[in-house]
Formats: sequence, structure tokens, C-alpha cells
Amino acid sequence: MISAMTSILVLLAMVALAAALVRYARHDRFAGPAVRAPHRDDLGRSTSARLVS
Repeated sequence: MISAMTSILVLLAMVALAAALVRYARHDRFAGPAVRAPHRDDLGRSTSARLVS
């Protein structure tokens, strides 16, 4: 039979694991593909460095 202390330790470990997984999943929230890749218009031209003419 599992003792009460072992149950508490297992529960605490599971909560810590869940918190770590959520933190890992959310750490890259603002660094999606739009941040890494240049923005392109409908014709495929880069719009990030376009000069006004």
C-alpha cells in the first residue's frame, strides 16, 4: 500500500511537471514565424525594407 507521504510527493512531482510543461509551452509566445520571417505581400515581395518612392 502506498503511504500518505509517498502520495503527497508523487502529487507534488506531478504538479511541478505540469507547471514546467506549461511554462515551456508559453515561453516562445511572441517569437512565432512572423517574428523570424520577413513580412511578404501578396506578390511575395518583402515589405519590411521597402522604401517610399
